[in-house]
Amino acid sequence: MQFSLKEFLLLVGFASAGMASLLYASPAVGAVWQLLVAALVFAAAARAWLLPGPRRVYAVGFLAVAVAYTAVLYSYGNEVSNGYRSNYEYNPGGGKMPTNKLMQQPHTWVAASRSYFVDIDGKRYPQVPPGHTIGDIYNNSTGQKLVAYHVLPEAESFMTVAHCLWTLLLGYVGGKYAVWVYTRNKNTAPE
Repeated sequence: MQFSLKEFLLLVGFASAGMASLLYASPAVGAVWQLLVAALVFAAAARAWLLPGPRRVYAVGFLAVAVAYTAVLYSYGNEVSNGYRSNYEYNPGGGKMPTNKLMQQPHTWVAASRSYFVDIDGKRYPQVPPGHTIGDIYNNSTGQKLVAYHVLPEAESFMTVAHCLWTLLLGYVGGKYAVWVYTRNKNTAPE
């Protein structure tokens, strides 16, 4: 199995963009990654249908693993509460998939570095300022100085990006494995 310089640079580029996206995850960033994953899955489906040989095998391997991971993700974590459907795999502390458990600690690290406290005037503080307490700053009837805690990135946005990155990584590994099996069988087949 060979790796080209182009492939290496693409992997480094995806890894860099992925790490930055995890750090600054938002609903918009998650939507961009979901669109990218969908486009790559559709491209893999087209390649699996149209191309011959090892390129087709890579596309089939990528497609099989990426679609399987996505299907498990969306079917495994669904629950209905208060009439709304939700997926607890998008909560770093609530999911049961191994990829979710692997992302719990990175979310904690990122949230610790980016979260802040804010008062009613919109001032941000890295920690609770003296004389303030944590509470609901918008319904303050007690007259206390209150601050609210804002966790960044939001857990659901972080996990959306994380699951997209896992889909791409597992699809890439599935494609490489499929090519390895194909070339191994092709080289050992009797003539």
